[in-house]
Parts: sequence; C-alpha cells; structure tokens
Amino acid sequence: MVPSAVFAWRALDGSGTQPHDVLPGDAIGYARLDLDPSATQKINAMRFLGQFPGLDTSGLSEDIDLREWMIEQFNTDTGCTISFEGDIEPWLGDRMGIAVLPPAEPYADPDGILAFQVSDDAAADEAMQAINECANPAGDHGPGFTHLDGYMIVAETQEIAEQSAAAARESALGDNDEFTRAMNELGDPGVASAWISGIAMFEAFEPTMSGAMGGGMFDDEYGDDEYGDDLYNGYSDTVDPDEILELVEDNFRSFAVTFRFSNDYAEVASVITGDLYQEVGGNGVSANVPDTTALLFGFSNMNTYLNDHWDLVRETSPQEMAMLQGMATAMGLELPADLATAVGDNFVIAIDGERLDLRALFEYDDFSSLDIGLQVVTDPEAFTEMWDRLQVAAEWAEVPLDEVPLTRTDDGYVIASSPGYSAALTEGGTLGESESYTRAVRDAGQADSVFYLNADVIVEALVPVIVAQGADPDLVQSIELIDAIGYSTRMRDGFAESTLRITVK
Repeated sequence: MVPSAVFAWRALDGSGTQPHDVLPGDAIGYARLDLDPSATQKINAMRFLGQFPGLDTSGLSEDIDLREWMIEQFNTDTGCTISFEGDIEPWLGDRMGIAVLPPAEPYADPDGILAFQVSDDAAADEAMQAINECANPAGDHGPGFTHLDGYMIVAETQEIAEQSAAAARESALGDNDEFTRAMNELGDPGVASAWISGIAMFEAFEPTMSGAMGGGMFDDEYGDDEYGDDLYNGYSDTVDPDEILELVEDNFRSFAVTFRFSNDYAEVASVITGDLYQEVGGNGVSANVPDTTALLFGFSNMNTYLNDHWDLVRETSPQEMAMLQGMATAMGLELPADLATAVGDNFVIAIDGERLDLRALFEYDDFSSLDIGLQVVTDPEAFTEMWDRLQVAAEWAEVPLDEVPLTRTDDGYVIASSPGYSAALTEGGTLGESESYTRAVRDAGQADSVFYLNADVIVEALVPVIVAQGADPDLVQSIELIDAIGYSTRMRDGFAESTLRITVK
C-alpha cells in the first residue's frame, strides 16, 4: 500500500495508538467500537434513531457516554456495584477492539482477544481485579490481562493474554497489508467497524474445510458403482486446498464493514477484496425509468466486464460456467460475446408502483396490477443478429419466442409485462434525478450496480394489515417514516465497495 493511502486511513481513524496496533497481525477477524464517536457521528446517530417512536431511545442522548452505559449494563447483568465515576472513568479510554485469533491447533476453537484503551495501568489492574472478584464470587478462574502501548489486553487466560501482547509487539494487525488496504478503502470507520480475512480463515481452518468438503463424502453410496465417478466427477475425493485458496483469493481475500449515520439516513458500508473485482468504468447505472418506479435493480457496463474478464469469471465457478457454455452452444450462442450483448451497457429491471396492488398480488395471485419490465441499452445491430439466432434455436426446440413481449429501441430493447409499460420504459423517465433515489443510492452516478426500493409502496400495503392486527401506533409511525432503501456497488481493481442505506422522510 502506498504511504499516502495509509496516511489517509489513519487520519480518518484518529491519531495515536489504535486497538489494531496492539492486537496480533495474524488475526482472522477484528471488530472496533468507538466508545466516544466523533461529535458528528454521535449527533447524527441520536437524531436519526430519535425520529422513530417505535425505538426506545429514552436512555440515549447526544451527550451519552457509552462507557458509563456499558458499566451500567454490566452491573444489571451481574448484580455488581462497580462505580463508573469512581472505579472506571479515571483510567478508561475511548477505544476498544477485539480480535479473533487462529485456533492453536486443528479443530480447536479460536481465541478472542480484547484491547481497550487505558491511561493508568495500575488503576486499570485494580478495577479488573474487583470486577473479577464480583463476577466470580466462587473464586472461579477469571480472564487474564496485561498491557501494551496504552491498552489493556484481556484474554481467557493469562498465558493467552501475554502471548498475544508479545505477538503484537513483533507484528501487529495494523501492519497487515490486507487489513490496512481494506480499512483504507472503507474510509470513515463510523461508530463501529469490523474486518474479516478470508485468506487467514482459510489458512486457519483448512484441515476442517477440506474434511467437510471432501474426504469421500459420496464414497459409501456411490463411490464404487459404475456411475459414481461420472456422476460426481471426482467429488468423492478430498477437495484440493489449492483450489479453495484460489477461490478465496478471487472472491474473498478480506472483508471490511462499518456502520455510519447521517441525520436522515443510516448506512452500512463495506469493502470486499479479491482478484475477481476489476474496474469497468462508465458513468454508473442509468435509472432512466418513470419516477413512479417502486423497485429497481440494475447494473452498468457488464458487457465490458464480461468481454475483458471472461476467463476470470469462468475460473470462479468452473462447473456452473461449463454448464452455461453447454446451454449456450446448444442455443447457437457464443460466450461471452452474446451474453455481453444481452446485458449491454445498461441493464435495468423495474417494477412500477403506480398501479401496484400488493394485497391482490400476494393474497389472491392477481398479477393484473403488476407492471414489470426490462430496459437494456446495447448495440441494436448486434442484438438483432443474436436474437435472430436465438429464435432459430427456439423454433428448432419447439419453444418459439413469438410471444415474448420484446420491443426494439434505438439504443437497445425493452421487454415488459404490458404494452403500456413497454411504452413507458421506451420513453424513459426521471427516477434517477429524484431526491428519494439519489439519497438512498450512494454515488448513484458511479455505481456499477444498484438496488432501489420506494418504501411507500410497501408501507401502503403493510400498514392497514398491521393496524388491523392491533399494532402499536408508535410502530406504525416508525414504519411510515421510512422513505427508501438503496444499495449500490462499485468495482475497482482488486476490490468492490458497497453501501446499504435506509432513508427517512
């Protein structure tokens, strides 16, 4: 990772020693909780949550001290009388992290290590002893603890705590390239964040994984008969660990996630790293559909991705892709070219909400109100040539495509459930410019794939049902407050970033 990227991430994460700087670098997972989030994040969280009368926020406020709240919960759960102001506040800092370490041996459980910031080691030790004595009145063994660079390291035993601190001195999680890259791309760590290493998990649990996925799992019933080898194509043998590792490197090298707030939305942002993810460029998904759209799913520039990275796509699921190749050949299609033509530069599935009657749809199987369609921007000439070949294959198979409601457009094609909705999708619309859409779908103009749900349509159908069932008025009001749900992803070389948002009116 370049130094500027490391600096950018550390600037967002705050100055000084962080929990990941005192936890071992071979951790397979990590979670961080900021006990004193930035003023903006704390205020936004409280204001967002406070808008929902169905949530009990009576104990929360913009000036809440999460450290004190945690001690109060501890006392409630254990019956202890630990004083936050007298026993904890003088030495407890604002940062806390927990790491999950690889098992000490195959099939063993992993160890969890807690690190929390302290300003006075002696006072922290005295408080921990008091907590242990109160929580374990029978003298049962309590957790072990030690100190490193302004943090107390707590583990199940004293030995594990000391070993973890020694390992972190040699190589901390903050020095792990996979960790720092994922967290840097994630950006603002929000009120809480977490990270998982797919590669470290594989290396830690490989004996277990291989045994579960292979080891003659079909041998007893099929392994010795004349059909077994062909039917399972060698799956009676143990799965090759190298193949699993390659799959992990392609799809799940590491994963990072954070929870963030604005005063009018909550979001879960994530980053996943792997060789599969490559930049596709372009201007993002075009939501050129009516502003009455209730649900939209779309992706952009997948034709470019398929044409440029087809070998990589095939390697991620070789058997499924071989089956797809066989089906395509039987239909007279060529991969990836024809598939790329079908998905085009912009591929959108939309459901309109103007006439949608969810009660009739789900209770009476009445689909008459359902306006659903597919809008694709692609090369019209290439699509016509591909469609003609597909029609010939369909007629040969005695499943003609004459009834498919296909409309060719100047820049692609539309398939819709009714002529009226086909005309609406052909004409296009302004959903992508609406405030509801742009608030819910983060960076919509750059996203490679998006999902959007206008909550009003669901709420209008759901509220009468739950009111009839005697739902609490506060719950009803909370549901009615939701405006939209949006999800967007963007691929770059080596990673994909995603964001799920819930917005309020």
